[in-house]
Amino acid sequence: MNNNVCFFIKSTRDDYVANCLETIKKLKIPEGYSLEYVLIKPEDYSTDNFNKILASKSAAIAVYLDANLCIVDTDFLVNAIKMLQDKTIGMIGGIGADSLPISGNILESKYLHGSLYLYSDADFKAYNFSKDKAAVAVRYLAPSIVLTRNEIVWNEKFKSFYTALLDKSSEIKQKGCKAVVYVAKEPFLATLMNGLELDINSDELKQFLAKFPACLNNYHDYLFDIGKFNSLWGIRFICPEAISIGSLNVIQQDAYFQVPFSNFSGQPRVIIGSECQIGARCTISAVNRVEIADSVLMGANVYIADHNHAYQNINRPILSQGVDCLDNTVYIGYGTWLANNVVIAGNVHIGKGCVIGASSYVNKDVPDYCVAVGSPARIVKAYSYELKAWIAVKDAETYKKILEERQRKQ
Repeated sequence: MNNNVCFFIKSTRDDYVANCLETIKKLKIPEGYSLEYVLIKPEDYSTDNFNKILASKSAAIAVYLDANLCIVDTDFLVNAIKMLQDKTIGMIGGIGADSLPISGNILESKYLHGSLYLYSDADFKAYNFSKDKAAVAVRYLAPSIVLTRNEIVWNEKFKSFYTALLDKSSEIKQKGCKAVVYVAKEPFLATLMNGLELDINSDELKQFLAKFPACLNNYHDYLFDIGKFNSLWGIRFICPEAISIGSLNVIQQDAYFQVPFSNFSGQPRVIIGSECQIGARCTISAVNRVEIADSVLMGANVYIADHNHAYQNINRPILSQGVDCLDNTVYIGYGTWLANNVVIAGNVHIGKGCVIGASSYVNKDVPDYCVAVGSPARIVKAYSYELKAWIAVKDAETYKKILEERQRKQ
């Protein structure tokens, strides 16, 4: 494979194509690279055609671009190719979003990134969707301009480039890579129209969105992410775009997951692993981050929050004083059991394989393989690696010896 860069240009009007090609020819080209382009009719601008052309080309980089868009930053190609040397970057785009609205139209997202010159009233006006100073990772890319390495293979189940791009954005995330939006001092793209056109195929979009639970239909945004084969029984959300749920979970009736300040900033604040069982009426509330590891069992009415209400000001109702801390984290380790009515609040780390007894209140860390009960919870049993047995923790000295034993075993 050589260092060719191949542009896949959606050919619409002849004047658009001419302007688009003129700006491509003005781009600075990295040393050792060459450019070529393929003009594709709108009816042929589809994933199966992309894959055929990619297989016949020896290009190292593919760029997908609608002819009504012009690249006005001559340094774009040099900078973007340099960015792709980072193997964690799977795709680069001009516009992207941290969440996907229920409508499925990425341009309706409240969390858009990127910028663009839009043609309006016989002039170009700059629109900045965000205030990013550098390239920013996003959950989904919009098909304004998309730059990828040649090894990208498109899912031909989705003929529409828009749906295929949503699908590919999700796929590279699952592989540990990221989609990023290119950011320059000024917008690097200009459209000859007064807006962006998306080739939304409603049937394909329904297929892609089918992975999201139907209980989200009354919200503005979908979950940040959700795996497969979950059973969700009447779960409710505040700010679902900041909530991630793994696979094979059972979440019972009236569970309530919330990010109360709706302070989503691109990464989930409530994270549920896989193969968890969460009882009826459980509540998880995060102003910063609450993470539940895999295979956690929760009884009914469990309450988990990384914050408490502030109460210090006696001249104001507690209701209006906000929370006591904005940077706490709660972590519940693998395989832990939280029995009915447990309350966990504050900055708390509970290790793996723990048991938290019914109606306990936990406000301090609990190490791996411990049993804690009470309000506030205290450790009453811990597993001894040397004795291979659970030992009653009758006093501080016993607990200290078990922790020292564990350090020796590490």
